[in-house]
Amino acid sequence: MVVLKMMGIKVEKYYASEVDKDAINVSKFNHGDRIEHIGDVETLSPEKLSRLGPIDLLLGGSPCSDLSLVNPAPKGLYGGTDGRMQLERMPHCS
Repeated sequence: MVVLKMMGIKVEKYYASEVDKDAINVSKFNHGDRIEHIGDVETLSPEKLSRLGPIDLLLGGSPCSDLSLVNPAPKGLYGGTDGRMQLERMPHCS
C-alpha cells in the first residue's frame, strides 16, 4: 500500500488474505481499517471472490520456508506446502 501511495495510485478497496496474527496486527497498526482481511487464501472460492467485486490488481507472496536457502531441508515449489500456495493462487487470476 505504501508503494502504491508513493506512485499516486489511489486504492479504493484493499483485501488481504493473511493468516499470521502478527502480520495482521502490523497491517492494522500501519493502515487501520483500510485493509479488509478476508481469511486464509486456501478458503477463497470463486464465489467468494466474485462477491468482492472486480479486483484490478492482485499482489501476493507465499510463505517461503520451502523455498529458502536457509532452510536445511527445503522442499521446493512442488514438494512442500508453502511453495505450492503460489501455484494454487493462479486459477483465481484471469
